[in-house]
Amino acid sequence: MKLQPGQTFRWQRISEREIRVSIETSSKAGPLSVLGYAQKLLKRPARRTASWMQELRAGEK
Repeated sequence: MKLQPGQTFRWQRISEREIRVSIETSSKAGPLSVLGYAQKLLKRPARRTASWMQELRAGEK
């Protein structure tokens, strides 16, 4: 079956006595997959949510 460590499985109930297990084939190239790469490009520490909220609220005044 060529299983690899870290693969995700999908469990689907077929009936009371049967379950289908398949390998999840979703791509890891979604928008969240680039966050680590983007932080390396920015070369600055990640900001906490409270810091972002303080900056946004300051602009509302």
